[in-house]
Amino acid sequence: MKCQRCLSGEEASCRVRSDVIDMKVCAVCADEARRLRLTVEALGDEGRRGTGEKRERERGPGLSFA
Repeated sequence: MKCQRCLSGEEASCRVRSDVIDMKVCAVCADEARRLRLTVEALGDEGRRGTGEKRERERGPGLSFA
């Protein structure tokens, strides 16, 4: 996925979040967001796949309805 902020064509490597912003951005834009004290998270493999599914260990233990 490409950077949603600068549209430079750079690959998005981070997610920037606030109460009104949720964008996938490149490293340069992520540095700018950090200077503005916004929440910046590195995208893992699942963020780049875009499937919307979490891996089993991220979901935590399942409930048993036996």
